[in-house]
Amino acid sequence: MYKLALDRLFGKKTEKIEVIPDGQLSFFSEIKIDAEINTPKQVVAAHIRAKKRTFKEIYGNLPSRIEYYALTDEEKICPCCGKEMYMFAPECRCEIVHKPAVFEVTEIQREKCYCRNCECRCGENGEPLPSVYRIAKAPEALIEGSYASPSLLASEINKKFALHMPVTRIESEYKSMGFDRSKQTICNNILDCADILKPMYDVIHREFLKLKYAHGDETPGQVNHAEGHSKPVKGYFWVYRSGKHEKVRIVLYDYQLGRGSEHPK
Repeated sequence: MYKLALDRLFGKKTEKIEVIPDGQLSFFSEIKIDAEINTPKQVVAAHIRAKKRTFKEIYGNLPSRIEYYALTDEEKICPCCGKEMYMFAPECRCEIVHKPAVFEVTEIQREKCYCRNCECRCGENGEPLPSVYRIAKAPEALIEGSYASPSLLASEINKKFALHMPVTRIESEYKSMGFDRSKQTICNNILDCADILKPMYDVIHREFLKLKYAHGDETPGQVNHAEGHSKPVKGYFWVYRSGKHEKVRIVLYDYQLGRGSEHPK
C-alpha cells in the first residue's frame, strides 16, 4: 500500500496504466486504469485584455502639421495611353518628430529719452534740477548680472532635481550642442533661484504646520563646503511630507548637520 501511494503521488499522471496492489505494472492486460489523482480544481477568473489605444488617444495632445507631397503634371499622365489618370485619396502615415532644444541670444533693448529743454533747469536757490528722463518698461532680469533667462534656469532645475542629472552631465550636454556654460555657473544660479523661491517655501512651511499628520526622514550625505567648517562634513537632508489622508500634498526638504530630534521639532 505504501508503494502504491508513492506511485500515485510521484508517478506519471498523464499515462493510463494498470496498477496491481503489489506495486507491479501489468504489461499484458489490455484493460487500463486511469491512475490520475483527482485533485480539486480552482476556478481562475477570465483574462480581460485592455482595449488597444488608438493613435489619437496616445498622441492627440501633440501639435501636428501636414507634409503634402504631390505628383507632377507629367507623372499624372498614363505612360501607356497618354490620358490623365484618376486620383485616389492620399496615402498617409504618421511620424513623431523630435526637435532638440535651441539656444538663442535675446538682446533686450529699452527705449529711453530725456528732455533737452529741461536739461539746464535750476531750482529757486539756483541748484541744478535733474533732467526729465524716461525709459521703456521691460521684464527685469531674474538674476542681476546673469545671462540666464527664466526658461533656461527652469530647464536646469528640472534636469537636476526632476530628472536627477548631475550638473557635470548637464555641462557636457551643453558642450555637445555648441553651448558653453560651466557647471560652477549652473550651481551658482540654482542657489540664487533657491533664494528667490524662499518666500514661497515659507508659505508652504506654514501650511505644512497646520496638518494633523506628517512624516519625516533623513538621508546622510557628504557636504564639501559647509559653513563654519574647513573640511567636508556629514550632513543630513531631511524630507517631510503630508500624510496619506490629508487634502493637500506637501513635500518639504530641510538641510541640517545632525539627525537629532531638535531638527524635526
